[in-house]
Amino acid sequence: MPSTRRRVTPASGSRVRGIGCMVRRGPARGSRSCRPGSAGRVGQVRPGVRPGAGRAGNPLPLDVMLLLVDLDGVVYRGAAPVPGVAAVLAARAAAGDSVVYVTNNSMHYRADYVARLEAMGAPVTADRVVSSARATALYIAGLDGIRRVLVVGAGGLERECRDVGLDVVTAAHAAALHAREGMDGWQAAGAPDAVVVGLDQQFTYQKLT
Repeated sequence: MPSTRRRVTPASGSRVRGIGCMVRRGPARGSRSCRPGSAGRVGQVRPGVRPGAGRAGNPLPLDVMLLLVDLDGVVYRGAAPVPGVAAVLAARAAAGDSVVYVTNNSMHYRADYVARLEAMGAPVTADRVVSSARATALYIAGLDGIRRVLVVGAGGLERECRDVGLDVVTAAHAAALHAREGMDGWQAAGAPDAVVVGLDQQFTYQKLT
């Protein structure tokens, strides 16, 4: 199963730690708090529920599960889908589980992942794809004093940075200015506040200038 699950049998007044969120049991029924960066929620856990006595069709005591699913090597290998995985995820989503895809591949834009996963029959929306490019862009956008960034990476990283309102200068653009006009690298990059680096399969030594 391409996911992470945790079997719990809570008692009244206990804390239940889920994936990304913490569910508190106590006087405030069903109250919960999510840690920063969590992409979904763990469903309400009823005190005293026996293992295997959850929602119909769900052998776990959790009413709803948050499934954090890796992509490369789990949902697909290269261009080929892993047989059966999309169908399993679609069934879990239909049963009420939250399916979130996570990847440390910074090359692609979220819309690219959505199109690919939809074509496989996997349940997906753009807000359910958490890539390293997206996480990096959101983190930088939350820092004070950073407006312009030099992106050394693929198009997905560039687009994610633009999506959060950053002023993006690409390494390719800066390299072209340096070669054409003889500007030094710092000026060619527009004096950026930060440099964001990801995998770039079109990387050249000129982009290092």
